[in-house]
Amino acid sequence: MMYMIDWITCCCYMMLRKFHYADWDAKYTAILNSSAVCGFLFIAVVDMILLIVSPERLQYLYDYPRTRYLLSGFIILFLLIIRYYYLRKDAIPLMEAVFKSKGWDKGWLLFVASAVILVGSIVIGFFVAQYVKSQGIVFG
Repeated sequence: MMYMIDWITCCCYMMLRKFHYADWDAKYTAILNSSAVCGFLFIAVVDMILLIVSPERLQYLYDYPRTRYLLSGFIILFLLIIRYYYLRKDAIPLMEAVFKSKGWDKGWLLFVASAVILVGSIVIGFFVAQYVKSQGIVFG
């Protein structure tokens, strides 16, 4: 799982470096992108699990959507910042070496991959929300 998150982060990081972003800005923006992707997917997974296990708890979460989305987004962003700035400072450079060795360091390929992953996670979140609505959960 962390390999996939590193892959998403590195893909965005290398794309931004191709557009001549500063190293720090590119790294932080890539982490923001990864936290958005992970946030959408995390919310979708939690929604599906709670829909099966406890629909009344899911309804409670949907009664306070701003708090839920902001809290989950900040928690994921915080965990990714801890990971990339304190625990595994070498994760992005190591993944960057893998990208270069496989020839995946082309700007257009990185842009398409980053865009497809981000838009795909938003679409998955949208479809899960529509499914949850169809099951009788009312958004707050």
